Amino acid sequence: MEKLEISDVQRNAAKPLYQQLVERLKTMIAGMSERGEKMLPSERDLCRLFAVSHTTVRLALKELEISGLLLRVPGKGTFLAEDPSRTEAEQLVYGVILEELAEGRMTDFRLRLLNGVGQEARRCGVSLMLLSQEDEIYMTLARTGRFAGVLITNPMLPEERLRELKRMNLPLVTVGRPPMRGVAWVDNDNVAAGEAMTEHLLNRGCRHVGFIGLERSFTVTGDRLAGYKRALRNHGLTSHRNLIAFKEPGSRAGYREAVELVNAGADGIVCMDDLIAMGALHGLHEMGRKCPEEVAVIGCNNSSFVEYSFPPLSSLDIEPEKIGTEAIRVLERIRNGMEYQQETLLPFQLKMRRSTER
Repeated sequence: MEKLEISDVQRNAAKPLYQQLVERLKTMIAGMSERGEKMLPSERDLCRLFAVSHTTVRLALKELEISGLLLRVPGKGTFLAEDPSRTEAEQLVYGVILEELAEGRMTDFRLRLLNGVGQEARRCGVSLMLLSQEDEIYMTLARTGRFAGVLITNPMLPEERLRELKRMNLPLVTVGRPPMRGVAWVDNDNVAAGEAMTEHLLNRGCRHVGFIGLERSFTVTGDRLAGYKRALRNHGLTSHRNLIAFKEPGSRAGYREAVELVNAGADGIVCMDDLIAMGALHGLHEMGRKCPEEVAVIGCNNSSFVEYSFPPLSSLDIEPEKIGTEAIRVLERIRNGMEYQQETLLPFQLKMRRSTER
């Protein structure tokens, strides 16, 4: 490996440190390619060799990965790409900003959403860079013009971040209704979704329907709660505060809330997602309550595991793949200066199973 000179990175220069490091690493890559070497030094070694921070190294490596010069393999290292002559200009990149994973797990909804995003991006000839909203690197990459557009999978991204991204005049789309106007978004009609789930339980004979939502601050929670209340009104029923709960953090989300609702007299429970519904089924089982005979339960997302619950869970399929596909299509229309809708609402389907058969 060629000797690296720390002096090549000038801390007082006008060009940011990570961009200086990019140029230095390009020279290294060219030399490695001539010598048939494949693997770069570790991030820790690069930090030590150039006396720069871990963040600076990561920014530089991400830019070189976008450019097609490097291939980063988790747990293995960073390698020269098969064709190091490919340039950044040949590849458009959309940044995909993901919310922090709950307990480090990717949900079924998010996996299906990203599947749709990836398929449509490949069809459009666009590359994707997945970044966590907890990682400030995505803002640096956006500010320096590395993205052709940004897709945000969590509409509850801090509003100051949304406003800054919008000021950059980047094509910007969120999955779910954002808390501010002027940002394009794609989702289901969550008011109609909440209404449809509640209507289904009412039509099955439930008269004391409870509701378990996600965090109160989420727009999706407010929308589905509004749909729940509308369905009750349409049946001449009143919503009661003691039949409405919001999940607490943790792996048993839905368990405690279901127990509270059943103790308050609920004979049916609308759950914001399938994981909450699974917790509710667990709670009913431990209470000795039969589902659906005594308490019917419906979830949302039609996750891959719901057919294997006991009893199999009725769920609203909001088709995340189609949401992901449409989100990329909207980004493409914005980027190409074409007309687009500020809000795109996609249909959903009710999948009825044993948990609501009464």
